[in-house]
This record gives sequence, C-alpha cells and structure tokens, in this order.
Amino acid sequence: MNFCLSSSRGRHMGLEGGARTWKILTFVVALPGVSVCMANARMKMQHSSHDPPQFIPYPHLRVRTKVNSLSRHLLISKYL
Repeated sequence: MNFCLSSSRGRHMGLEGGARTWKILTFVVALPGVSVCMANARMKMQHSSHDPPQFIPYPHLRVRTKVNSLSRHLLISKYL
C-alpha cells in the first residue's frame, strides 16, 4: 500500500529538479567564473612589481597613548 499523498510526491519531485538545476548552474556558471577570476588574479600578479613603497616615518602616525593589552600581560607575568 502506498500512503503518500499526491501533493507530497509532487513536492519531492520538485526538490529533485531544483537540485539538478543548481548542480547544472554550479558546473556551467560558478566553476568557470571562479576559474576566470583566478586567471585574472594570476595575470595581474605577474604584471605588477612586488617592491614595497619606500618607508617614510611620519611622526603623527606613530603616537602611542594606550598600553597594549598583550604587552601589559607580558609585563605583569614577568614579575609574578
């Protein structure tokens, strides 16, 4: 005996069709899109220089007014 309702059978078939659609979209749209982005990043990396810009020590960027919590912990544990 089959106790399933016809409406529940239809929903089950709809989920299977939706999963198939997403699987097709994954292989047709998502994976080629990721491949194109990886190729673009690799080409940009090959054409750019990797030399960092010259360091200019601006004094207003190096103002330290707060004690770092990690250094505070290390100082306290040093004397315990």
